[in-house]
Amino acid sequence: MAGLAALAAALMLVVTACSSSGGGSDADSPGGTPIVVGAMCSCTAQMTGGAFSLQPQVIQAWVDHTNAGGGINGHPVKVIELDDAGNPATALQNAKKLVQQYKVPAILFTEVLPSAAAYLKSTETPLIGFDLTFGPYSFPSLFTVGADEWTASVAVGDIAKRAGKQKFGYMYCNPGCEQPHAMAKASAEKLGIGYFGVPISLSQPDYVAQCLAAKSAGADALEIGSNGNGVSKVAGQCASQQYNPMLIGGAFVATKKVLNDPVLNGEKLWSSYANYQGDSTPPGAKVFSDAMQKYAGAAFNDPEFTPQYELAWAAGQMFKAAAEAGKIKPGATADDMRRGLYALKNETLGGLIAPTTYEPGKFFRTPCYYEFTIDSGKLTGGDKPNCVDQSVLDAITG
Repeated sequence: MAGLAALAAALMLVVTACSSSGGGSDADSPGGTPIVVGAMCSCTAQMTGGAFSLQPQVIQAWVDHTNAGGGINGHPVKVIELDDAGNPATALQNAKKLVQQYKVPAILFTEVLPSAAAYLKSTETPLIGFDLTFGPYSFPSLFTVGADEWTASVAVGDIAKRAGKQKFGYMYCNPGCEQPHAMAKASAEKLGIGYFGVPISLSQPDYVAQCLAAKSAGADALEIGSNGNGVSKVAGQCASQQYNPMLIGGAFVATKKVLNDPVLNGEKLWSSYANYQGDSTPPGAKVFSDAMQKYAGAAFNDPEFTPQYELAWAAGQMFKAAAEAGKIKPGATADDMRRGLYALKNETLGGLIAPTTYEPGKFFRTPCYYEFTIDSGKLTGGDKPNCVDQSVLDAITG
């Protein structure tokens, strides 16, 4: 985390129905006092490599789509999104601003630095989403939407096991990925398959030694812990050494370049959400893709857009579902929001996520994920969730 304090100060994006970024003038948009919700991200953090740079457009599309459909309980929705740029002090300041100044009833998020997470935990402000970068966190006021990092660590091993593979290999980034390495190892052990881990650096000139080590260890399934460019590079070098294991990864790497890389054709990807590119797209995923195309087409068609951006949308949809269930009005409190969240039973957001039920005083973590296949430039499958035994997840999360 060294050097984060030197990053740029917070960028505040206030997303409203009257924003100029599109769609807010639909005839059906409600008027009057808005229901306000907060949002936090590290959208411009250098350490994430721009992985969340398009989140503001996704949030804007959700706002425009929601307001065009009549808003929430007859009121427009307004999102106040604060970007901490990866700065811990700014993250804490943003969290306090949302809670104390704007008095939001809930916060949508895809990543939140530990400094802010500790504060928000103490205030019991509902956090809707899950952390892709700095977690995993687990406390009752965190309402996860989709598979988080712990479930992901089980998902990759489960995909390998269901494919009949004997040993799962993981090339994990070093430094910084010791925890994912430990999680993957524990998951493989609980699933009853072999495991081989080897560190890699994103800056090293080649990965031949790691490829040969994994090949020698008998890893017939492999996850490459890198971004899309790194995955393509490592997979290509492994193939040059006649090492062609079943490749498994996260859908967050599925950029246009990755999808069209012949070396990666056939790779299996886990995702927290249903596939919006598939032949049997669930209604909730189709709503996402249609709204993104309508209100944020430039972002949706950006070569770097990946399924990870469904998280911001899903968080918004969960807020809407809970607000409707709890009959939330402008000026609602965190307590009002919790009542709405607890009222939801087996919520799937139209098939976008696996059935989700929150209980008072308990942290929810789904044992379910979606499996995609890279198939000639697009993602196939992933219309229904796969679920591991809850006992496997419980055993590795303690």
